[in-house]
Amino acid sequence: MLHPVLIMNTSLTRLAQAIREIENFVLIMHISPDGDTAGSAAALCHILKNMGKSCRVFCRDGLPASLDVLKDETREFVFGLINPEEEGVIPEKTAAIAVDCADEGRMGEYAALFEKCAFRFVIDHHKTNAGFGDISFIRPYPATAQLIMELADELGAYLDANTAKCLYVAFLTDTGRFAYSGVTEQTMRAAGRLYGFGIDTADIARQLFSVRTLSKTKLLGRALELLETAFDGRACMIFMNREQYAPFDTEDCDNDGIVNYALDVKGCEIAVFAHEREKGLTKVSLRSAGRADVSRIAQAFGGGGHTLAAGCCIEGDFENVPSELMRRIKAALEALPEESGGA
Repeated sequence: MLHPVLIMNTSLTRLAQAIREIENFVLIMHISPDGDTAGSAAALCHILKNMGKSCRVFCRDGLPASLDVLKDETREFVFGLINPEEEGVIPEKTAAIAVDCADEGRMGEYAALFEKCAFRFVIDHHKTNAGFGDISFIRPYPATAQLIMELADELGAYLDANTAKCLYVAFLTDTGRFAYSGVTEQTMRAAGRLYGFGIDTADIARQLFSVRTLSKTKLLGRALELLETAFDGRACMIFMNREQYAPFDTEDCDNDGIVNYALDVKGCEIAVFAHEREKGLTKVSLRSAGRADVSRIAQAFGGGGHTLAAGCCIEGDFENVPSELMRRIKAALEALPEESGGA
């Protein structure tokens, strides 16, 4: 049996060889796109076009305002649903690449486009990804951007400033500004290479994390008013029903960072932000301070993600959501080993 690293290296080699031989590509981002899926897909699209390939990028949902920094780089992307066959998007021998999608469901309605293509590839960093492509290049890195850089190196591909900017956005968002525990020296070296392309890293960070609309600022204030703690402060939760959320003119993805404020509370091990997206459907974001695996909580509700950051959608009455989540959170906290005290 091959060692896992050898298997992954084989996947990289096979993927690079396939890309060299194929001329037409469609890239598919995950629904409710974040900086990693958008930045990685944009970077890969640049790489493929620089190789003389044809490439289109699809996503069911539009980019949130927080990713306006990528507006120019994603101008030609297809956001929203179209019929690719009617639009003539699928030439013969087209390859589809799912970018940063942990499973086929994360592509939404564009999973059908993925299945119709002659070749199907997966590039992803989620540990829960079982590999649903003809070739699946999967490594548990902090960001899919790191896999895109390894693929570019394997291809001997030309990188330019636009590609570097897209990759830096992907790194910055999915690593929490390189603060998450999954970040390694290898990650920092890969991201550090992007500085050599002259990108304005300070401005990218400012646009991603410091600039917010007035409405989003007010939403954050209201959410923090609703913050509660449980289990001796080890869990911090924010629950917002439709009536509480409705007054704020924000896009759904504009609330993604709110859960991190709950995690910042001293003593918090698991943080939750849950808001009623529509009647009978609640979107949940989960974060861990380092010891708990919140992806298991998300998986219990049909979601997924990473050990420290995960999410899901819960169907049913919003009134039942807090108790359902609290039961899972309690079990996760009780399963943690006792922290050893100092002498």
